[in-house]
Amino acid sequence: MEPAPISQATNDHFLKIIAEYISDIVAVYSLDWRYLQVSDSCKNILGYSKEELVGKPVYEFVHAEDLANLLDNSSELVSSYMPQSLTYRMKRKDGMFIWVETTIRRVDDSYYGKESKIIAVSKDITTRKSSEEMVKKFVEAVEYASDCIIMANIDGQVMYVNPAVKEVTGFDAEELVGKHANIVWTGASNPQVTSKMWDTLKRKKKTYFSEVENINKKGEAYFTEVKVSPILDSTKNVVFFVGISRDITKAKEVDRMKNEFISLASHQLRTPLTAIKWRLEILMDKPWHDFKKDQQDYLLDINRSNERMIDLVNSLLNISRIESGRLVIDPKLTSLEELMLTVIDDIEMKLKEKKIKLNLSFQTNIYDISVDQRLIRNAFLNIMSNAVKYTPENGTIGVSIYLEKEEIITKVTDTGYGIPKAEQGRVFQKFFRAENIRRIETEGTGLGLYLVKAIVEASGGRVWFESEENKGTTFWIALKIKGTAPKKGEVTLTR
Repeated sequence: MEPAPISQATNDHFLKIIAEYISDIVAVYSLDWRYLQVSDSCKNILGYSKEELVGKPVYEFVHAEDLANLLDNSSELVSSYMPQSLTYRMKRKDGMFIWVETTIRRVDDSYYGKESKIIAVSKDITTRKSSEEMVKKFVEAVEYASDCIIMANIDGQVMYVNPAVKEVTGFDAEELVGKHANIVWTGASNPQVTSKMWDTLKRKKKTYFSEVENINKKGEAYFTEVKVSPILDSTKNVVFFVGISRDITKAKEVDRMKNEFISLASHQLRTPLTAIKWRLEILMDKPWHDFKKDQQDYLLDINRSNERMIDLVNSLLNISRIESGRLVIDPKLTSLEELMLTVIDDIEMKLKEKKIKLNLSFQTNIYDISVDQRLIRNAFLNIMSNAVKYTPENGTIGVSIYLEKEEIITKVTDTGYGIPKAEQGRVFQKFFRAENIRRIETEGTGLGLYLVKAIVEASGGRVWFESEENKGTTFWIALKIKGTAPKKGEVTLTR
């Protein structure tokens, strides 16, 4: 027995319910593209009421740039009984345009004595379209980027490489896609470096940054700066990785040549400066009354200038040696308290000259730790010399050494001129001297704190500071209790 047919009234009722509750716009057009009926959702999406649309041609609400395509295909669209999809922009009541994806179908209603109509369901896809445009622009930018951009899946397999990758590595995209990203992200690095990178990316879910030595398709060595970031979903799970790398081979070569030049020039300068120093010492060892007053002043000026030149040359040599990567690190069990006291002995005369009060606070029973004594003493000396130089007469310098968690902290506080807040980000840069200091103290190379940072970091430690102009500065040097690892090399710091 066949089921009883649904009446037209019941059918119309169901359609009305669907049209009222569906979130998309449901509309009925005549074959000449005029609105005959429209769902309530149109008010929410376009801002128009039913009354404002019924009887109006659809064309009035279509963006001018999309209208030509719609008009060109209108006859074909109304003649087909198959569902068809269109994407275009519609004008809202407030004058703004939104993107809609509309599915239309001609419905032959002649059975009921009525003419055929077009049923249309339109979905607001503005957000999706904006996202697609952003992705399109991103892809265009990536394609033309000079940096290498590589995407890898959660297993580390390469999914995408931009054209710049071939310029640097020599490999075509087809030769890299599907391969493990280690081939470009860690290259010739040892397994420990590779393991550290993936631990940072997968477990810690943080960005990894490093310099990498690699081999290109021709077998030639090159260097890159690699920055790889994990991309997380809404639940903070890693879904894929994006790496950006920059070829720094030429930059490193220029830097190497510069360091070699500085090292060579400094070595050549040391010989005559040492000779001048030796002859000055011979002269100044003579009875002082043998010299006239102006001759005494000349000798003192020459000696001061020569000492400044020797300090500058030694600083340049030390920086060159550290940056070359050829510096020997020879750790020995050391009492940081005793090491600091030898530095204080060196600057004792300067402390007395400026009548600076020195407060010492050394925590008892601090472990001796394994550090390179020459390196750490140099760092201490630079910090303490700066504190003395930039603290006015009758000021105070405090030195503390104490244990905190897994580190031994050396803290040096002064009541000096301080560092302007706007310049504090440059303190550890080469040749930096704060503006207020240059006005007060004309002498100085601006290399001391750069050298301190290089030494401390080469020793596995960290250094930082706080400062307020006209109130003073505090520096901290933190060294790990486990000490510094030894390192073979070819050069040591100059004294």
